[in-house]
Amino acid sequence: MLHPFLKYQDRQTLIQVGAHRGDDQLIAACRRHGHRLVLFEPIPRYAEALRVKAEGSGIEVVAAAVSNYNGSARFRIAAHDDCSSLQEFDPEANRTWVHPYHPYREFSTVEEIEVPVMRLDGYLERSGIGLVHSLEIDAQGEDLRVADSLGARVRDVVRIQIEVNIHSAPLYRNAFTAAEADAFFHERGFERHLAWRQSMNREANVVYRNRRFHPYAEMNLIGAGLEQAAVSAYFAAKKLPTVWAVTKSKLGLSRGARA
Repeated sequence: MLHPFLKYQDRQTLIQVGAHRGDDQLIAACRRHGHRLVLFEPIPRYAEALRVKAEGSGIEVVAAAVSNYNGSARFRIAAHDDCSSLQEFDPEANRTWVHPYHPYREFSTVEEIEVPVMRLDGYLERSGIGLVHSLEIDAQGEDLRVADSLGARVRDVVRIQIEVNIHSAPLYRNAFTAAEADAFFHERGFERHLAWRQSMNREANVVYRNRRFHPYAEMNLIGAGLEQAAVSAYFAAKKLPTVWAVTKSKLGLSRGARA
């Protein structure tokens, strides 16, 4: 959602953890307008594909997982590989998370690979990064540990986006709750800015804003309301074809049902 506004902004530093296939529009916008973009992706084939996309742009791809320690770990490649994680699936995931109107029919690990793991605070120091304008984390159950890896450098991040489980059951064995996420960021001087739901309303992307850079409560409230309205409209339009397909299926309006 950042890329439409990047052409109006001074040089930004943006970090994505769990970039997977990458956001082509964001990569193009950073290339065009000279913003600094760092993409962390532990699956080797996707890290290499991102390097090809970013070639000649100055965008950095780091083939590593991120957590609150340095070292290495077994990374679990899932049957639906955008669910791959350092975390194991919850034993009950296939009972509690499979949904008749969602395309994912199985949550299982098909391969394990050894990957390097690093903390973000050390990476920022080695890379000479002072201010991070946006940190977007999609680490499949590892998000809070990624944020924790900032250590004291969390004060230098303007906004952090994480993925939060809001379902009654966890997808990953060592999952965190929405309440734990709110408490974590509150203790570090952040407040909820906006949120939107996904995965059949079982997960939410939540953006937390650093009060150090947003000290005026009234302006924050107005800004959050405007941005939330824009984000809600964007995702409503994006989801409309899927909602219509599910509605037709439930009402028996598909060709197969009429036949």
